[in-house]
Amino acid sequence: MSGVGGWREGSRYRTATASNTPSSSQGNPWNSENKAEEGENTQKVTTSEVKQSGQASAQQQQDRYVGPYVLVTPNATRRKQLEQIAKKELDDLEQWKKEHRPGPITLMPQRLGGNESEAQVRQNQQMILMQSKYQKKHKREEYVKAKKAAEEAEILKKKAIQREKVNWLLQT
Repeated sequence: MSGVGGWREGSRYRTATASNTPSSSQGNPWNSENKAEEGENTQKVTTSEVKQSGQASAQQQQDRYVGPYVLVTPNATRRKQLEQIAKKELDDLEQWKKEHRPGPITLMPQRLGGNESEAQVRQNQQMILMQSKYQKKHKREEYVKAKKAAEEAEILKKKAIQREKVNWLLQT
């Protein structure tokens, strides 16, 4: 079936056969049909690029087509520039840290901890711990009382409104 209708033998994909269209197999980097032709094409491109000047030609020389992917080799000059910039920034950071380092702290020494002994402090902490349970209970009771009072006030307000409505209806 080779050559008939554009089918390659042993393949289920249709390929263009000897056409001059831009999507032909010769100029298509996605098609790895013929490795020898591909090598010749890249050789022709690189020789024409050598004649051209500028960074664009250097970039084209570094690109390599491998199947459906494009391998781009790193640019050494750009890498050096980036490394120099990074080194300069790190040096600037270190210099800034040295310049903005806080100075020594000068405080007069003083006795801390108050006048109570350790035993008294521990005893006070124990008392506070024991009382905290009762304080929480008392606080909770106060909250419940306040909530009930608010509900009672709301109920009384509603009752007063209803009484006014009844009185108004009786008068009319």
